[in-house]
Amino acid sequence: MSGLEEISEDERVRIASDFINSAPPGEFKEVVNDVRVLLANDKLLTRASSVFYEYATDQFTTVKVDGVDTLITKTGSLDGSKRFYDPKSSKSFTYNYLKNEASDEQEEDRDEALRSGGKRCRLL
Repeated sequence: MSGLEEISEDERVRIASDFINSAPPGEFKEVVNDVRVLLANDKLLTRASSVFYEYATDQFTTVKVDGVDTLITKTGSLDGSKRFYDPKSSKSFTYNYLKNEASDEQEEDRDEALRSGGKRCRLL
C-alpha cells in the first residue's frame, strides 16, 4: 500500500461498522451499499452486519406491520437480532434491515409476550 501499513481485517470490519452506524437517517441502505463496494469482500460485510440491529434500534426505525408504522426498538426485540414484537397488533415479526420490511408475522398471546420479556411491559 505504498508506504502505508496494511489494515487488518478486524480493523476494516470495525471501520465499516462505524460507517454504517453513523449513517444519516434514511440513508442506511445507501451507506451499506457504499461500504460493500469499499470492502470488496462480502464476508467482511457479513461480520460488520452485527451493527444493523444497533443502528435500527437506536434510530427507532419504523416498519409497516398490518399497514401501521411500528417502531424497531430494543425493548420490542424478542431475540436481540431480527425478531420483534408489536404491542399494538400483538404480533411478532422478522425484520429485514436492508429492505426495511416485516415478514413472518405471527399472532402472539399478549400476556405471554409480557411474561417472557418484562421490558416490553413498559410499552403497553
